[in-house]
Amino acid sequence: MKKVKGALPAQRHGFSKAGKWLFFISLIFILSSCIGVNTTITFNNNGSGKLTIKYRISKMVVNIGNAGEGTTVLPLPVTKKDFTRSIEGVKGLKLLSVKQSEDDNDIFITAEIEFDRIEDFAKVKGFKEMPATLTEKGKNIFFNQKIAGKPGQEPDKDSLKLIDTLFKGYNVSFNINAPKEIKSHNIGKLSADKKSVTYIIPVVDLLKIKKDIYLTATW
Repeated sequence: MKKVKGALPAQRHGFSKAGKWLFFISLIFILSSCIGVNTTITFNNNGSGKLTIKYRISKMVVNIGNAGEGTTVLPLPVTKKDFTRSIEGVKGLKLLSVKQSEDDNDIFITAEIEFDRIEDFAKVKGFKEMPATLTEKGKNIFFNQKIAGKPGQEPDKDSLKLIDTLFKGYNVSFNINAPKEIKSHNIGKLSADKKSVTYIIPVVDLLKIKKDIYLTATW
């Protein structure tokens, strides 16, 4: 999920109208949260597994994000060709499926990628900014992933109102399915069978974070 490092352009005494839109578009790169995203990682006992990604992209964002003919500022792969290109040549990853549908307001994409090691995604453009690791510590398995990065610059009140208007109701969720009971986790809700943990955060709340967010789990 792509991000752009560094501070965003702004005027000394606040954003101009054009500056606000530039800030808005830049946020798409900084946070995957500018669209509705659900990721589920399901692990096998040997550390291999499957990553399922579901996007809910506002058509309004797509229209605003069009940078010109044949180009877009959207930070995530959308078509099967995009996904195939993104993991091409990466050993240990296999694209299983890509499905797309839409309604009057949104475009929905679901993709499934099989992996031998979760660390292999660090080699994939669009995923490497949110690295994940699975390590063995004694008799336990420890999962760790950076799921959100602190914005380079905090938006002003007007920009927050704009974001809130466009992305109200959009969330980002992360689901980890373990092959056995999860003994501990740092954030999110544990399932009744203790084999899954889910963390959900609204889009706008991600703009207010003061530090990077990591999701950890031990089983």
